[in-house]
Amino acid sequence: MPKLKQLINRHLYTVTFILVFFNLMIASIIQIKIAHNQANDEALRSLAQIEQIISENQKELETIQEEYRTTCLLNAKVVSRLIESSPEILYDLDELKALAAHLEIDEIHFFDTTGRIFSGTHPQYYNYTFDSGEQMAFFKPMLTDKSLELVQDITPNTAEEKSMQYSALWSKNKEYIIQIGMEPVNVKKRTAKNELSYIFSLFRVNPYVFYYAIDADTGNIVGASSSEEVNLHCSEIGFSLDDIENSENNFHANINGKDSHCVFHKIDSSYVIYVINLQYLYRELPSILGILFIGMAIVAFVLATSLNEYMKRNIVEKLHKINSSLTAITQGDLNQVVDVRNIYELSELSTHINTMVQSLFSSNAKLTYVLSKTNFYLGTYEYINDGDRVHFSEYIPKLFSLDEKTAKKFSSNPDDFKNFLNEIQKHEVMGEPNIYELAGKYLKIDEIMDIDYVLGV
Repeated sequence: MPKLKQLINRHLYTVTFILVFFNLMIASIIQIKIAHNQANDEALRSLAQIEQIISENQKELETIQEEYRTTCLLNAKVVSRLIESSPEILYDLDELKALAAHLEIDEIHFFDTTGRIFSGTHPQYYNYTFDSGEQMAFFKPMLTDKSLELVQDITPNTAEEKSMQYSALWSKNKEYIIQIGMEPVNVKKRTAKNELSYIFSLFRVNPYVFYYAIDADTGNIVGASSSEEVNLHCSEIGFSLDDIENSENNFHANINGKDSHCVFHKIDSSYVIYVINLQYLYRELPSILGILFIGMAIVAFVLATSLNEYMKRNIVEKLHKINSSLTAITQGDLNQVVDVRNIYELSELSTHINTMVQSLFSSNAKLTYVLSKTNFYLGTYEYINDGDRVHFSEYIPKLFSLDEKTAKKFSSNPDDFKNFLNEIQKHEVMGEPNIYELAGKYLKIDEIMDIDYVLGV
């Protein structure tokens, strides 16, 4: 059977372990939630900045495009005036190339009234007409309306599929159309800077964070931190349009074989997604939980040890004291007093034990009193075989002719008392069982013996 101290220790350390375990679980959940919130906040800030950059770049691009359109048309007018003042250069290839270089334009073409190129800086384009391709057909309305001055958006040209911006107008005498072409270098640079992949490269300072732009209709990747993933379908790297469409602004997915936390924001017709590796997101979790575990373990150990010491000193040791007193009482020391008063319940127990012992004394006194009224000399003694006390009734010392000193000696030494009885029992009266002669008196001694208890009358 386990001791109280062992039970207390077992219970204390079991409860402490459970509390530490649940505290760590709660702390883990809280830390994961904090990490997610921080990632969401960081992602939304980045996505908002990306949207702002796209918006600003788009405005700047529109401004540059408008400037190119204006410049392109102005250059066409300049060429028209120069040809009017020097008509001889209309068919002079070298002069036309020199003029283009001087005006910093790339192409000069002259169309006749049927829409056919008959002169210009690029002989290989001669005899192309407004019907030669969709790009050239843009200027065909000028054949019927000679007041038109047209500027075409940046478009791949018909001859070489080269991105160009063309403008055209009629000569002053309405005999031919002047068209100039400019390669939109700055517009291309600005357009490249407005591409999502380029913008993502500016934001990717963390190797564990990736950016993707997914077309909301087709699911194709239109921008990515890694250019190799552009034009792939989002499902090929682990995204699901259903996850995106059914989430408020974040979800978990396995992207390129790695568990990731994804936060998205819709910009125009694309979902722009911030992806962070969960392993990186939770990188501080083990150290935080480790420190927390050590702290809780120290607190739990100190608390359990102090509580265990308190229980030992104020309960276990006091119970040992009560048990010792009860052992002494059981062995016959009815003078033993139980005095444990530090806790109400133990004090109450001590009082009840003392009251019980006093009731034994009272019963013995009552019995002695009754016997004294009968003028019948009757004495009792009792002891426990392994005890260290012998209890006498009032008449035992008189019947055995014991002085006070000897009676006290026998009461505290059962072995001496047994030897004394053995000597008496050697003088048994012949023919009278259990009757013995002692100093001229005849005593009848009857004993009731149990395994470890003796009552004599």
